[in-house]
Amino acid sequence: MKGNSSPQRAVCILWHCHQPLYRDALTGEVVLPWVRLHSARSYADMPERVLEVEGARAVFNLTAVLLEQIDGVRSGRQDLWETVALRPAEDLDLSERAFCLTHFFHVQGRDLERHEPLRALKQRLEGLGDAGEAAAGKASVGDLRDLQVWFHLAWCGSALCEEEIVRSLIEKGTGFTESDKAALHQRMAERVRAVEGAYRTAQAQGAVELSTSPYYHPILPLLCDAALSDPAPGASPPLDFSAPLDARIQVVEAIEAHARRWGRPCGGLWPSEGALSSKALRALAPGPLAWVVTDQALLRSVGNRSGAGVPPDGHLTPYRVRTGEGEVAVFFRDTHLSDRIGFEYANWPDAEQAAGDLIGRIDALPAAGRRPDCVTLALDGENAWGYYPDGGRPFLRALYRGLAAHPRLKMMTFTEVLEGAGGIRALPALESIGTGSWIYGSLGTWAAHRDQRRAWGFLAQVRARGGAPDALDGVHLAESSDWFWWLGNEHRTELRGTFVRLFSSALRLGCRQRGVREPAGLLDWEAGAGGAVAS
Repeated sequence: MKGNSSPQRAVCILWHCHQPLYRDALTGEVVLPWVRLHSARSYADMPERVLEVEGARAVFNLTAVLLEQIDGVRSGRQDLWETVALRPAEDLDLSERAFCLTHFFHVQGRDLERHEPLRALKQRLEGLGDAGEAAAGKASVGDLRDLQVWFHLAWCGSALCEEEIVRSLIEKGTGFTESDKAALHQRMAERVRAVEGAYRTAQAQGAVELSTSPYYHPILPLLCDAALSDPAPGASPPLDFSAPLDARIQVVEAIEAHARRWGRPCGGLWPSEGALSSKALRALAPGPLAWVVTDQALLRSVGNRSGAGVPPDGHLTPYRVRTGEGEVAVFFRDTHLSDRIGFEYANWPDAEQAAGDLIGRIDALPAAGRRPDCVTLALDGENAWGYYPDGGRPFLRALYRGLAAHPRLKMMTFTEVLEGAGGIRALPALESIGTGSWIYGSLGTWAAHRDQRRAWGFLAQVRARGGAPDALDGVHLAESSDWFWWLGNEHRTELRGTFVRLFSSALRLGCRQRGVREPAGLLDWEAGAGGAVAS
């Protein structure tokens, strides 16, 4: 493969950070802890890694619903898991003991194998039998307290693990006290409070560009016209949901929330799950938006203004595409290289070699033959790091240093690329783009399974009965991609019933807000969908 000989190749890295709303829309109870735990692990660490290397640049896509929940954690709102974890171990009732045994081994990636005391604790507690109330009644107070502490120790990010309080608890390994537990939670809470400031500092220094996604993270093509975007045409029940106004509201509300929080408009947007279609693009309001990013799979079967197909290396430059209100630059991520970060390099024993391999592959890509020559890497900014040694810090340091020092590559933000190119009008034009997402280039993850399609049907019923409010409400929350993610056959979780509950509570709230009755069959569907996945 012929490498790139030009010194002008830009490398844009987008880290997408998102968590759905884990608060029951009807009761207000926060039922899952992942916002708090990811904040302690990686949300503040990530911009700090960029600032460590002169010349490093990155784009962080922070969803509005994630930031809203971080605000809640900062203000002291507890989730159910935290409430149980903070209860003195000797005061836990039988159901709370069972909760600990059931849930507090939900650590990420390879954290269980890295911590020998946690592995030993797991073996000891599993020896009591199934993680029900019978086993819970046999567990010692000391083991339960150790589990309360270890669950959170395992979620501490690399920055926290360097601090004396966390390092000393890891070294202690067992026999924790209530004072140990309280001190750990206090420090983790302080780390959560540091998240927003870390991004403000990095933005102020020009090292990062901040962007957003549609407010509650919906799949835009399915909102605009689910039947047109149907990934399984002919499947039952049929998809019959079309609400381009909802797509527009989700985008506009996110843009406005971003400007209020960060004091400046966002230059661009990562559509939820990278999911776009030509109709979804037309629903965007360019306003302050200059760019969007999606997957290179969406370059399939599209044509440029000359009628020629996009070349195989077409993703190595952004294009301008007309929307409903002007033109927007569309960057296409390199799927293979992005996925190597997300799924492969964590298995490499040497972080320097892994980073060097990635940089070499970027440099070896063929010259785009157009300007700007740009490689886009876009991926999840939170879930991979539990699989990397030291939370990914050695890999990110090596990657940023290697790119910053490279003679032919330059780390840039998307806005910097557009400015250097002379603006959107300087880009090659596309008449349209394909329909799909960054998951296999399709939308099947959110709309192929019967349970998913019935959920879309409930949404359509409520919207048809209650009209189309011009502000966010429970129906918009129920449109979140995250509920549908867990309703199909592709992804398994012991918490499936919780996600079904969150979808249903949002939809019921929307019914109350719009003054309409609950869709017929919702209760039965909820009972069935919350259990095992049907074929």
